[in-house]
Amino acid sequence: MGYDLHITRGEKWTENQGNYISHEEWLTLVETDTELTLDSRNGPYFAMWSGPSKNECPWFDWFEGNIYTKYPDQIMLKKMIQIANRLGATVQGDDGEIYESISDYPESLRIKQTEVRLKSSVPAYERREVRWNFIIYGIVALVIIAANLLGLW
Repeated sequence: MGYDLHITRGEKWTENQGNYISHEEWLTLVETDTELTLDSRNGPYFAMWSGPSKNECPWFDWFEGNIYTKYPDQIMLKKMIQIANRLGATVQGDDGEIYESISDYPESLRIKQTEVRLKSSVPAYERREVRWNFIIYGIVALVIIAANLLGLW
């Protein structure tokens, strides 16, 4: 788990239906922003940021109509606000709180961001994929065990 900030057009980032930032808009923005570079190793919409972040691997990703990152530092938040302004969106925290300037970012979260590394910041779609794979493999294992116990295998 971690603390994500989201660029969204929705009232709440979790309820953005009809207010999506399209993946095409995101890819166009990445192409036109010299500080952003796609990194397809982490997904088709994952972008690395070359700005002066204190994070070792500052990144942004698009998922389900929002753009997000994990534990950004203040300078990354400033970049998020710039991106949001370009897209007619806002920056929201996990609980729906809106960040309009870097002074809105709580000190406790600024401290946490220094612990973030790319390898521990797996994008949401990969976390879901791993979880589903675990569930599917578990079910298959249970079916095999049950079949063996019943003498069907």
